[in-house]
Amino acid sequence: MADSSSIHSQDSSKSLRSRPRRFTVTSASAPVYRTLEANKDNSSLNYVNNNVTTGKYTVKNFIFKNTYEQFSRMANIYFLVISVLTSLPISPKDPFSLVGTFIFVLTVSALKEIYEDVQRHRSDEEANTQTAVIIEKGKRVEKHWRNVEVGDILVIGKDEPLPADMIIISTDDEEHGLCFIDTCNIDGETNLKTMNALECTKKIKTVDEIGKLKFEVECENPNPSLYTFSGSVDTNYSEGGRVSVGVSNVLLRGCILRQSKRVYGVVIFTGHDTKLYKNASAAPFKVSFLMKMMNRCLILVFAFQAIICATNTWSAKSLSTSKEGENMKYITNKKYLEKHPENFNFNEELELGIGFEVETWLTFIVAYSNLIPISLYVALEMVKVFQVVLINNDKHIYHEETDTPTNARTSNLVEELGQVRFIFSDKTGTLTCNVMEFACASICGKKFHTNNTTEVSEDSTFFDFDVYKGMSQGGGEEFEVQKLFWQLLSSCHTVLAEYPDDAPDDLTKVKYQASSPDEAALVAAAGGIGFGFLKGTPVKYQIVNKLTGKTEMWDILAVIEFNSTRKRMSIITRTPEGKILLFCKGADNIIIDRLHDGKHLSPIETTKIHLAEYAEIGLRTLCLAYKELTEEEFNAFNEKWHKASLLIEGRHAAQDALAEDVEVGLTLVGATAIEDKLQDGVPEAIETLAEAGIKLWVLTGDKQETAINIGFSCKLLMQDMNIHILSGALTVVELKQHIMEIMMNDVGVGGNEPPNEKEEGRHAIVIDGATLTLALNDEVKMEFLDFALHCDVCICCRVSPKQKAEVVKLVKDNLTNPPVITLAIGDGANDVSMIQAAHIGIGISGQEGMQAVRASDFSIAQFKFLVRLLLVHGSWAYKRVAKFILFYFYKNMANVLTEYFFAYYAAFSGQILFADWLSIGYNAAYSSFGCIFGFCLDQDVHASTLLTNPRLYEFSMFGMGFDMYKFFGWMMVALWHGAVCYYIPYGFMDLAKAEDGIEMGNWFTGTTSFVALILVVHFKLGLMIYSWNKMVWIAIIVEVLLFFITFAILCTYWMSTSMEWQEEMLGMNNLLFSTPKFYLCIILTGIFALIPDAVYRYVDFNYFPLPHNIFHEIEVGHTANGYVKPKDPAAAAVQPN
Repeated sequence: MADSSSIHSQDSSKSLRSRPRRFTVTSASAPVYRTLEANKDNSSLNYVNNNVTTGKYTVKNFIFKNTYEQFSRMANIYFLVISVLTSLPISPKDPFSLVGTFIFVLTVSALKEIYEDVQRHRSDEEANTQTAVIIEKGKRVEKHWRNVEVGDILVIGKDEPLPADMIIISTDDEEHGLCFIDTCNIDGETNLKTMNALECTKKIKTVDEIGKLKFEVECENPNPSLYTFSGSVDTNYSEGGRVSVGVSNVLLRGCILRQSKRVYGVVIFTGHDTKLYKNASAAPFKVSFLMKMMNRCLILVFAFQAIICATNTWSAKSLSTSKEGENMKYITNKKYLEKHPENFNFNEELELGIGFEVETWLTFIVAYSNLIPISLYVALEMVKVFQVVLINNDKHIYHEETDTPTNARTSNLVEELGQVRFIFSDKTGTLTCNVMEFACASICGKKFHTNNTTEVSEDSTFFDFDVYKGMSQGGGEEFEVQKLFWQLLSSCHTVLAEYPDDAPDDLTKVKYQASSPDEAALVAAAGGIGFGFLKGTPVKYQIVNKLTGKTEMWDILAVIEFNSTRKRMSIITRTPEGKILLFCKGADNIIIDRLHDGKHLSPIETTKIHLAEYAEIGLRTLCLAYKELTEEEFNAFNEKWHKASLLIEGRHAAQDALAEDVEVGLTLVGATAIEDKLQDGVPEAIETLAEAGIKLWVLTGDKQETAINIGFSCKLLMQDMNIHILSGALTVVELKQHIMEIMMNDVGVGGNEPPNEKEEGRHAIVIDGATLTLALNDEVKMEFLDFALHCDVCICCRVSPKQKAEVVKLVKDNLTNPPVITLAIGDGANDVSMIQAAHIGIGISGQEGMQAVRASDFSIAQFKFLVRLLLVHGSWAYKRVAKFILFYFYKNMANVLTEYFFAYYAAFSGQILFADWLSIGYNAAYSSFGCIFGFCLDQDVHASTLLTNPRLYEFSMFGMGFDMYKFFGWMMVALWHGAVCYYIPYGFMDLAKAEDGIEMGNWFTGTTSFVALILVVHFKLGLMIYSWNKMVWIAIIVEVLLFFITFAILCTYWMSTSMEWQEEMLGMNNLLFSTPKFYLCIILTGIFALIPDAVYRYVDFNYFPLPHNIFHEIEVGHTANGYVKPKDPAAAAVQPN
């Protein structure tokens, strides 16, 4: 509704009055308000231009900025240090092997950044080069969007997007100045919104008139608030002073003009000052708990690396001073010997001049650098991305009716889905459909219902147009109240009526666009009874009276909008009979507090009883009231309202205060009840999640009785539960005392009574918003949290969006040892803060737009899909990622420890056992593919088993797949495998000789150890994989083939000498494969290494099985009576479904 509705236009030839400019200054050069003039050059004001960029880099800053970002990661700093050390003379490895790999990884990462940023810059360029039409010196001129400036007058055509924020001058609707916009790109809402031109300029329609327009704007500074705007204008078309500008007079960048043919507007904000870009903040960065555990393991690995390098350094120092060391002076770094063959001595400082101990320690750091491989993060991301692909393509969580698949918007948190302990859920649109249907009404102390599907009491009367028509024939007081009730519903709203092109003004085909489904349902119900809302403008509604068949004109004098603080809306209207009425509808507790003390059209106490009954069956209720104003009362209010609307700072507070004054002394007309049915499968989903051990808290704005009833309907609350209602406390001390009494007397925590005298059974909390405010106080919040944790269910009603986020943070921030994972799920803009506060945020694609989806980490179409997302995909993803991380650490630890055992026999000289390029290939090609594909598709139990046995979720929920004990256990396995893979080949091959009698030496033994290690690691991988499929077989076969192919190439004359790569490996393949001992050595190494693993697995599975182990055995057909072919073929499937 226009804030300038009482201002009328005048002749455009009148000059702009000279009026004082009003500023509030916070500093010598910083005005609080923005000022500008249309048809004038405003460049001297230095406002932001309209060129937008979302790119991170430019040609000039890319190298510096990207390098900074790359090395802001601790892992890259580590690899940089290792690369530098590798390039020094102390390095036992070829510099290119590590430095080249590191540069390759950085380059790939930089190229990825370049590609993504180029896409952003292209998108920006497309936006900046779109064409806009402006009025310049009385002519239409085309400009690129980037050249649009503050003060320009834009011409927007039908279906065109807006290039900047602007105040509407006029539209093609000359009578009312209306236009319709699509705001989906801004707030995600798909319904069209009505906006209106300034009353004083709405009749301007020609370019010539626009060219002569004098238009001085004073408005708020750029800010992110989409739903408020404060400003005023002074024009040569206004009379009586400045004209206020409200949010309904402003079109924002990103909106699209619909239905209207054209709009003229003055640009007020451009580029990054527009509200669209002010709201373009990045979502909070979230890291899963498993990743935090992995980072701690990385620190431990580095500490272990430092320690073993220190022990080797100490051993080298001890050896150098021993008698045995005197005879081993020839053993040292190969490159240093090449430079100083004549004067090496252990007791002398080496070439770097940093001391023997430091240099030796750094030498071993380089030698054992594979403990933390560069490929870890790349491979891990591949596993996670594959989980995202599986989630996005799961047909079981695809909603066919709306063509909405489940969407994993990030790969960072896929494994976190398997560890959720608490779910915080909105009610409306999340548990319910958010498709409202008018169900019941309380009028004159009687109950009525308008459909036969809602469960109502026997004393409720069915009501429709025929009943209303029959009532009209008898007349009387009750009919007049009924008439007023439905008139109020048909006029107290901001609904937009849409009709198909072939049936304009046909009420049977009307579609109401409203800011909430409730409002559209109320207007539709009024139309069904007898007062159909035909169409409306900011100043007049057309309402069809079905009794008379006539269209009545209702003048809209003022609209006092609904907001979450007021919890009500009002209009002041002039009826066709000339009366001035204030109609008000809102939450029952809010309206009842504003009623006068006399007699009402509907008895207050009886209406309260009806409201309670409606709430008990899960209906959403509102109260309706009215007040008749005299002309004097309205004029006094309107004058104050107009003055408040001219304020820029404090406008909304002033208007709220005026609304408080006028919305008193109301007369109760009646109450409404709207039905919002549960989504399909919600009760079953909640029951399944509860069986899995997940606690569900419902955070809703509905009243207490409605929330409780919905709780019972969706099986969140059960009849055997003890429901504790926290309401009515006035102080923190009073609430704390009440909680402690319940804890001791009912729940069974504390107190002196024996346990059998405590109240048994499960418990639930229901708390209202006012009491929750007290409960979140620092003095009592821990007692409240403790109480809530002892209950199975917590329902918070009448809560604000801020309180939703605070409840989530209460659990998230205080339950940290061990940490519990929280998940918030909602469908509306009021759920965004809660979604972003939780570890995992899930948005539902519902009736309230896409704000929640845009702020979420995952999006689903129905609440019931949450079960499969958590219990199946979450469980699988957690186990896959956990096993992958442990195995990756294991295989690298085994690799390095094999070389560690060699250090003693190399006199701690830093000599390496494996050729450089074999070590590089170990992580890059020989052991990663099988690991990635083996675990990213691994499936211990079938999806149907997980869904029918929800308690299997506890394995991942309690983090049983990855902890420090498991980490150290895997490191012990790596220690054993490293020892076996070194000592058996050393015993067999150390003194092996070629056909010419020459001893084959270190590289022969080292290569044998390496081949043994490759095979042992792959056999260990085989023991860990539950489901073998084609991709796993292919990956492992490819890895083994890659090893033997690259090994053969590395041993050729061309690669070893011409390219100067590992010349020591020349002919090594012929020597190895022609030696019988080699094959025997490999077989024995594999057997000795894996015997403990096989024994442990047998004992663990047969004597200490976990539930998922048992179900896996059942699925593949193993029972206590031997092997039985599975009855359900799907149960033995290896492909995820």
